[in-house]
Amino acid sequence: MLTSLPRHRICFAALCAATFLFAACRGANVPGPQMDVSFHVPGEPAPRSLSDFRGRLVAFTLWTPGCSQCDQQSAALDALAKRFSADGLVCFTLHDRAQEFTVVGLSILHGALDPNQAATLPSARPATILLDREGRIRGQFDRFRDADSLASELQPLLPR
Repeated sequence: MLTSLPRHRICFAALCAATFLFAACRGANVPGPQMDVSFHVPGEPAPRSLSDFRGRLVAFTLWTPGCSQCDQQSAALDALAKRFSADGLVCFTLHDRAQEFTVVGLSILHGALDPNQAATLPSARPATILLDREGRIRGQFDRFRDADSLASELQPLLPR
């Protein structure tokens, strides 16, 4: 039956099917690749790594000092940390500048990325990334997301 259809319609049908399957997988919260970068927390002698947090859920925001949406995203992560830390969630902010910045009023970690690693991450700021307990990417958002929106993304990963 497919042989009677023009080739361009068969290709279009295959493309539609692939798009549907991709969308269905994303909706099922299929894990992405593992992610590991290191960063320096002011006042700590040794760098930390995302792999230090394996076994916990991780939400972090890449931000730029002076960016108002970045500040809002950091506050949303702080609210998430307060809400879900008992469930194993750890939240922090990372920036890609060499100089250190003081972040006032937040209870979450704050660190500076190694410049070489910063180049491998999304360039949009703020960019928030969610990792599962194995360090696999479960969500990546290139714009501000409020705490409730991020909480809905985390729900499938939280203990029942």
